[in-house]
Amino acid sequence: MPATVNITISNDADFYTLFQFTEADGITPISIVGATFIMGVRRTMQDPAALFMLTSTLSDAGVISIWDGPNGIFSVLIKKVRMQKSPTGLFQQSLVCNLPASNGRPALTLPVWSGTLQNNLGASR
Repeated sequence: MPATVNITISNDADFYTLFQFTEADGITPISIVGATFIMGVRRTMQDPAALFMLTSTLSDAGVISIWDGPNGIFSVLIKKVRMQKSPTGLFQQSLVCNLPASNGRPALTLPVWSGTLQNNLGASR
């Protein structure tokens, strides 16, 4: 079952933080060695078009990077320039992890989280 992660951003600065992908116990890490990520942000989950997407490839929106693959630690960077191009308000977002086949396990696409992204005006924009 994916976690619920609600993100609040001020659009005058980059959003950058580390997360750990774990089993349901919240302790046992899930190895993300060789994994890729996709995070979509939409006004509502029913919207056909995303406001923006983040992946494991750097773009003008940012990037999701593996920090410590065996321990499931990854970073999420959402660039301020992307948030300044986006409207302010509350949006829906979710993150999936694409794990490569390993030790007899097939390749998997696993939900990591879903939740909201609040884009606020920043004073120093």
